[in-house]
Amino acid sequence: MRSHKHLGIEFEVWNGQQIWFWKISDPSRDGGSVGFAGTESAAVLQARALIEEIAGRRPPVSATQFGIDDAEIPMFLRSDVIVLAAIGWSLSLTKLERYLHNISG
Repeated sequence: MRSHKHLGIEFEVWNGQQIWFWKISDPSRDGGSVGFAGTESAAVLQARALIEEIAGRRPPVSATQFGIDDAEIPMFLRSDVIVLAAIGWSLSLTKLERYLHNISG
C-alpha cells in the first residue's frame, strides 16, 4: 500500500489481482471514498480528481473527454469518480481485447 498526498489530503493506493484500488479517508466527516482502476496511475488520477472535486477546484469530468459517449453511462453512474472508474475499466478491457486478439493469431 502506497500513501500519497494531494492538496493536503492523504490517500492510499494498492493493488490486488491486477486491479488497483484507492482510498481517501475523511475523518472530519466520519467517512471516505474508495475506487478502483486498471493501472496505478489511473487510480492516483481518480483519487486526485475526487480530492479536487471535493475542494471545488476541478470542473466536472465528462466521459467524452476520453472518447466515450456520455449516453453510454447510465444517469445514476455519472459522478466524476464513477465516470473515471468506467473510463479506467474501458481502457483495461480494450487492452485485454488487444492482448487476446494478439495471442489468438
